[in-house]
Amino acid sequence: MKKKKVSVIIPTYNRASSIVDAIESVLAQSYPVYEIIIVDDCSIDDTTEVIESINSPLIRYYRNAEQKGAGYSRNYGIKQSAGDYISFLDSDDTWDSDKTEKQLLCMEQHQLDVTSCLMKIFNKRGTTTWPQFSIDGDIMIADFYPEIFLINYFGTPTLMIRKSVLKEVGGFDEFLPRWQDWELLIRIAERYKIGILNQDLVNVYEGHKSITQNNDLLTQTVEYFLKKYQNEINSVGRKFASSVMAKYSRFLVKSKAYKKARKLAFRSLKLYCWHLTPYFSILLTFDRFHVYFKIKNIQTKRG
Repeated sequence: MKKKKVSVIIPTYNRASSIVDAIESVLAQSYPVYEIIIVDDCSIDDTTEVIESINSPLIRYYRNAEQKGAGYSRNYGIKQSAGDYISFLDSDDTWDSDKTEKQLLCMEQHQLDVTSCLMKIFNKRGTTTWPQFSIDGDIMIADFYPEIFLINYFGTPTLMIRKSVLKEVGGFDEFLPRWQDWELLIRIAERYKIGILNQDLVNVYEGHKSITQNNDLLTQTVEYFLKKYQNEINSVGRKFASSVMAKYSRFLVKSKAYKKARKLAFRSLKLYCWHLTPYFSILLTFDRFHVYFKIKNIQTKRG
Protein backbone atom coordinates (compact mmCIF):
# COMPACT_ATOMS: atom_id res chain seq x y z
CA MET A 1 0.00 0.00 0.00
CA LYS A 2 1.27 3.46 -0.89
CA LYS A 3 2.40 5.36 2.17
CA LYS A 4 0.02 8.23 2.91
CA LYS A 5 1.42 11.74 3.08
CA VAL A 6 0.36 13.94 5.98
CA SER A 7 0.84 17.70 5.70
CA VAL A 8 0.78 19.78 8.88
CA ILE A 9 -0.25 23.43 8.70
CA ILE A 10 0.73 25.84 11.47
CA PRO A 11 -0.50 29.45 11.26
CA THR A 12 1.38 31.79 13.55
CA TYR A 13 1.57 35.36 14.77
CA ASN A 14 4.08 36.55 17.35
CA ARG A 15 4.70 33.10 18.81
CA ALA A 16 8.50 33.13 19.01
CA SER A 17 8.28 31.94 22.61
CA SER A 18 6.14 28.86 21.92
CA ILE A 19 6.42 27.81 18.27
CA VAL A 20 9.54 25.69 18.81
CA ASP A 21 7.63 23.37 21.15
CA ALA A 22 4.80 23.12 18.60
CA ILE A 23 7.17 22.27 15.73
CA GLU A 24 9.20 19.79 17.79
CA SER A 25 6.03 17.94 18.78
CA VAL A 26 5.31 17.45 15.06
CA LEU A 27 8.86 16.38 14.27
CA ALA A 28 8.62 13.81 17.10
CA GLN A 29 5.62 12.00 15.57
CA SER A 30 5.95 8.21 15.50
CA TYR A 31 4.48 8.31 11.98
CA PRO A 32 6.69 10.84 10.15
CA VAL A 33 4.76 13.68 8.56
CA TYR A 34 5.48 14.65 4.97
CA GLU A 35 5.86 18.39 5.53
CA ILE A 36 5.31 21.19 8.03
CA ILE A 37 3.87 24.32 6.43
CA ILE A 38 4.18 27.42 8.60
CA VAL A 39 2.28 30.53 7.54
CA ASP A 40 3.31 33.67 9.41
CA ASP A 41 0.70 36.42 9.59
CA CYS A 42 3.27 39.27 9.73
CA SER A 43 4.81 38.60 13.13
CA ILE A 44 6.77 41.52 14.59
CA ASP A 45 8.71 39.49 17.16
CA ASP A 46 11.51 36.96 16.50
CA THR A 47 9.25 34.27 15.03
CA THR A 48 11.05 34.26 11.66
CA GLU A 49 14.49 33.89 13.21
CA VAL A 50 13.31 31.17 15.58
CA ILE A 51 11.81 29.13 12.75
CA GLU A 52 14.90 29.55 10.56
CA SER A 53 17.07 28.26 13.42
CA ILE A 54 15.29 24.88 13.36
CA ASN A 55 17.22 22.51 11.13
CA SER A 56 14.61 20.38 9.38
CA PRO A 57 14.03 19.78 5.66
CA LEU A 58 10.33 19.22 6.41
CA ILE A 59 9.70 22.87 7.25
CA ARG A 60 8.29 25.20 4.59
CA TYR A 61 7.95 28.76 5.83
CA TYR A 62 5.70 31.39 4.25
CA ARG A 63 5.01 34.94 5.38
CA ASN A 64 1.87 36.88 4.44
CA ALA A 65 2.49 40.20 2.72
CA GLU A 66 -0.03 41.76 5.12
CA GLN A 67 -2.10 40.57 8.07
CA LYS A 68 -4.86 38.27 6.84
CA GLY A 69 -5.88 36.24 9.89
CA ALA A 70 -5.64 32.56 10.83
CA GLY A 71 -8.36 31.45 8.38
CA TYR A 72 -6.52 32.88 5.38
CA SER A 73 -3.22 31.46 6.65
CA ARG A 74 -4.66 27.96 7.00
CA ASN A 75 -6.24 28.15 3.55
CA TYR A 76 -2.96 29.32 2.04
CA GLY A 77 -1.22 26.40 3.72
CA ILE A 78 -3.80 23.99 2.28
CA LYS A 79 -3.10 25.35 -1.23
CA GLN A 80 0.64 24.86 -0.79
CA SER A 81 0.35 21.36 0.68
CA ALA A 82 1.15 18.11 -1.11
CA GLY A 83 -0.27 15.66 1.42
CA ASP A 84 -3.16 13.23 1.12
CA TYR A 85 -4.27 14.27 4.60
CA ILE A 86 -4.09 17.65 6.29
CA SER A 87 -3.63 18.25 10.02
CA PHE A 88 -3.57 21.59 11.78
CA LEU A 89 -1.71 22.83 14.84
CA ASP A 90 -1.77 26.22 16.52
CA SER A 91 1.69 27.61 17.18
CA ASP A 92 1.21 27.65 20.97
CA ASP A 93 -0.10 24.07 21.30
CA THR A 94 1.53 20.64 21.03
CA TRP A 95 0.71 17.07 20.01
CA ASP A 96 1.41 13.78 21.72
CA SER A 97 3.96 11.79 19.73
CA ASP A 98 1.48 9.15 18.49
CA LYS A 99 -1.31 11.50 17.33
CA THR A 100 -0.60 11.24 13.60
CA GLU A 101 -0.11 7.47 13.68
CA LYS A 102 -3.33 6.79 15.59
CA GLN A 103 -5.47 9.15 13.53
CA LEU A 104 -4.15 7.89 10.21
CA LEU A 105 -4.76 4.27 11.22
CA CYS A 106 -8.28 5.20 12.26
CA MET A 107 -8.91 7.03 8.97
CA GLU A 108 -7.78 4.04 6.93
CA GLN A 109 -9.48 1.32 8.98
CA HIS A 110 -12.88 3.02 9.08
CA GLN A 111 -12.73 4.82 5.72
CA LEU A 112 -13.28 8.18 7.39
CA ASP A 113 -13.05 11.62 5.82
CA VAL A 114 -12.20 13.34 9.10
CA THR A 115 -10.85 12.22 12.46
CA SER A 116 -10.67 14.23 15.63
CA CYS A 117 -9.60 13.37 19.16
CA LEU A 118 -9.84 14.68 22.69
CA MET A 119 -7.53 17.37 23.96
CA LYS A 120 -6.07 18.41 27.28
CA ILE A 121 -6.69 22.08 28.06
CA PHE A 122 -4.29 23.86 30.39
CA ASN A 123 -5.31 27.17 31.94
CA LYS A 124 -5.16 29.05 35.25
CA ARG A 125 -7.97 26.88 36.63
CA GLY A 126 -6.04 23.66 36.04
CA THR A 127 -6.30 20.90 33.43
CA THR A 128 -9.45 19.58 31.78
CA THR A 129 -10.19 17.20 28.93
CA TRP A 130 -12.40 18.41 26.08
CA PRO A 131 -14.90 17.70 24.66
CA GLN A 132 -16.55 16.33 27.77
CA PHE A 133 -18.95 13.62 26.69
CA SER A 134 -19.05 9.86 26.95
CA ILE A 135 -17.65 7.70 24.14
CA ASP A 136 -18.21 3.96 24.22
CA GLY A 137 -15.12 2.17 22.99
CA ASP A 138 -12.09 3.54 21.16
CA ILE A 139 -13.91 5.70 18.65
CA MET A 140 -17.24 7.41 18.06
CA ILE A 141 -18.44 7.47 14.45
CA ALA A 142 -21.69 9.37 14.17
CA ASP A 143 -23.85 11.66 12.09
CA PHE A 144 -23.08 14.99 13.76
CA TYR A 145 -25.38 17.04 11.54
CA PRO A 146 -27.51 19.02 12.42
CA GLU A 147 -26.72 18.73 16.17
CA ILE A 148 -23.33 20.26 15.42
CA PHE A 149 -25.06 23.65 15.28
CA LEU A 150 -25.63 23.24 19.03
CA ILE A 151 -22.42 21.54 20.13
CA ASN A 152 -18.90 21.99 18.80
CA TYR A 153 -17.13 18.67 19.24
CA PHE A 154 -13.96 19.73 17.45
CA GLY A 155 -10.87 21.90 17.85
CA THR A 156 -8.54 22.81 14.98
CA PRO A 157 -5.43 21.08 16.47
CA THR A 158 -7.37 17.79 16.84
CA LEU A 159 -8.31 17.47 13.19
CA MET A 160 -7.00 15.26 10.39
CA ILE A 161 -8.93 15.80 7.14
CA ARG A 162 -8.63 14.38 3.66
CA LYS A 163 -7.30 17.13 1.42
CA SER A 164 -9.93 16.29 -1.20
CA VAL A 165 -12.65 17.08 1.37
CA LEU A 166 -11.13 20.48 2.19
CA LYS A 167 -10.96 21.32 -1.51
CA GLU A 168 -14.57 20.24 -1.99
CA VAL A 169 -16.03 22.33 0.88
CA GLY A 170 -13.81 25.34 0.23
CA GLY A 171 -11.62 25.43 3.33
CA PHE A 172 -12.01 27.83 6.25
CA ASP A 173 -14.34 30.83 6.17
CA GLU A 174 -11.89 33.73 6.29
CA PHE A 175 -14.55 36.26 7.34
CA LEU A 176 -15.29 34.60 10.68
CA PRO A 177 -13.47 36.22 13.61
CA ARG A 178 -13.89 33.05 15.72
CA TRP A 179 -15.32 29.52 15.52
CA GLN A 180 -13.59 28.87 12.19
CA ASP A 181 -13.06 25.21 13.03
CA TRP A 182 -16.69 24.82 14.17
CA GLU A 183 -18.04 26.42 11.00
CA LEU A 184 -15.81 24.28 8.77
CA LEU A 185 -16.99 21.08 10.46
CA ILE A 186 -20.64 22.11 10.03
CA ARG A 187 -20.13 22.08 6.26
CA ILE A 188 -18.15 18.85 6.39
CA ALA A 189 -20.56 17.04 8.75
CA GLU A 190 -23.46 17.58 6.37
CA ARG A 191 -21.80 15.43 3.70
CA TYR A 192 -18.88 13.40 5.04
CA LYS A 193 -17.99 10.67 7.53
CA ILE A 194 -16.39 11.79 10.82
CA GLY A 195 -14.94 9.90 13.77
CA ILE A 196 -13.65 11.02 17.17
CA LEU A 197 -10.91 9.01 18.85
CA ASN A 198 -11.47 8.45 22.56
CA GLN A 199 -7.95 9.59 23.47
CA ASP A 200 -6.48 12.96 24.40
CA LEU A 201 -3.64 13.50 21.92
CA VAL A 202 -3.46 17.31 21.86
CA ASN A 203 -2.26 19.80 24.48
CA VAL A 204 -3.90 23.23 24.35
CA TYR A 205 -2.58 26.15 26.38
CA GLU A 206 -5.42 28.63 26.78
CA GLY A 207 -3.43 31.35 28.49
CA HIS A 208 -1.90 32.36 25.16
CA LYS A 209 -5.16 32.71 23.25
CA SER A 210 -6.13 36.34 23.83
CA ILE A 211 -8.71 36.31 21.00
CA THR A 212 -10.98 34.13 23.16
CA GLN A 213 -11.34 37.05 25.58
CA ASN A 214 -12.53 39.56 22.94
CA ASN A 215 -16.25 40.22 23.50
CA ASP A 216 -16.74 42.23 20.30
CA LEU A 217 -15.36 39.40 18.17
CA LEU A 218 -17.66 36.89 19.86
CA THR A 219 -20.68 39.10 19.18
CA GLN A 220 -19.68 39.55 15.53
CA THR A 221 -19.18 35.81 15.18
CA VAL A 222 -22.62 34.91 16.59
CA GLU A 223 -24.35 37.41 14.28
CA TYR A 224 -22.41 36.23 11.22
CA PHE A 225 -23.05 32.58 12.07
CA LEU A 226 -26.81 33.04 12.37
CA LYS A 227 -27.03 35.10 9.20
CA LYS A 228 -25.06 32.54 7.20
CA TYR A 229 -26.95 29.48 8.44
CA GLN A 230 -30.42 30.81 9.20
CA ASN A 231 -32.05 28.84 6.37
CA GLU A 232 -30.31 25.59 7.27
CA ILE A 233 -31.21 25.96 10.96
CA ASN A 234 -34.85 26.80 10.21
CA SER A 235 -35.18 23.89 7.80
CA VAL A 236 -34.63 21.39 10.63
CA GLY A 237 -37.74 22.61 12.46
CA ARG A 238 -39.08 25.25 14.84
CA LYS A 239 -38.01 23.48 18.04
CA PHE A 240 -34.47 22.95 16.78
CA ALA A 241 -34.19 26.56 15.56
CA SER A 242 -35.41 27.72 18.96
CA SER A 243 -32.71 25.63 20.66
CA VAL A 244 -29.98 27.12 18.49
CA MET A 245 -31.12 30.69 19.14
CA ALA A 246 -31.38 29.97 22.86
CA LYS A 247 -27.86 28.56 22.88
CA TYR A 248 -26.41 31.50 20.96
CA SER A 249 -28.24 33.99 23.18
CA ARG A 250 -26.03 32.67 25.99
CA PHE A 251 -22.95 33.46 23.91
CA LEU A 252 -24.22 37.01 23.52
CA VAL A 253 -24.73 37.24 27.28
CA LYS A 254 -21.14 36.06 27.69
CA SER A 255 -19.94 38.80 25.30
CA LYS A 256 -21.99 41.35 27.30
CA ALA A 257 -24.14 42.21 24.27
CA TYR A 258 -27.21 42.16 26.53
CA LYS A 259 -29.67 43.92 24.25
CA LYS A 260 -28.85 41.55 21.38
CA ALA A 261 -29.01 38.58 23.72
CA ARG A 262 -32.52 39.55 24.86
CA LYS A 263 -33.67 40.00 21.28
CA LEU A 264 -32.37 36.58 20.26
CA ALA A 265 -33.84 34.92 23.36
CA PHE A 266 -37.27 36.35 22.53
CA ARG A 267 -36.92 35.03 18.96
CA SER A 268 -36.21 31.62 20.46
CA LEU A 269 -39.31 31.77 22.66
CA LYS A 270 -41.47 32.84 19.74
CA LEU A 271 -40.55 29.61 17.97
CA TYR A 272 -40.88 27.35 21.02
CA CYS A 273 -41.76 28.69 24.45
CA TRP A 274 -40.90 25.66 26.58
CA HIS A 275 -37.10 25.99 26.55
CA LEU A 276 -35.67 27.26 29.85
CA THR A 277 -32.42 28.62 28.38
CA PRO A 278 -33.86 31.77 26.76
CA TYR A 279 -35.63 32.71 29.99
CA PHE A 280 -32.34 32.37 31.82
CA SER A 281 -30.56 34.44 29.14
CA ILE A 282 -33.13 37.20 29.49
CA LEU A 283 -32.64 37.28 33.27
CA LEU A 284 -28.87 37.51 32.86
CA THR A 285 -29.16 40.57 30.61
CA PHE A 286 -30.31 42.60 33.60
CA ASP A 287 -27.43 43.70 35.82
CA ARG A 288 -28.93 42.70 39.18
CA PHE A 289 -29.56 39.12 38.03
CA HIS A 290 -26.19 38.91 36.26
CA VAL A 291 -24.35 39.92 39.44
CA TYR A 292 -26.49 37.58 41.55
CA PHE A 293 -25.82 34.50 39.42
CA LYS A 294 -22.13 35.37 39.15
CA ILE A 295 -21.86 35.52 42.96
CA LYS A 296 -23.80 32.26 43.32
CA ASN A 297 -21.49 30.62 40.78
CA ILE A 298 -18.40 31.72 42.74
CA GLN A 299 -19.93 30.47 46.00
CA THR A 300 -20.74 27.12 44.40
CA LYS A 301 -17.18 26.68 43.13
CA ARG A 302 -15.74 27.54 46.56
CA GLY A 303 -18.17 25.18 48.25
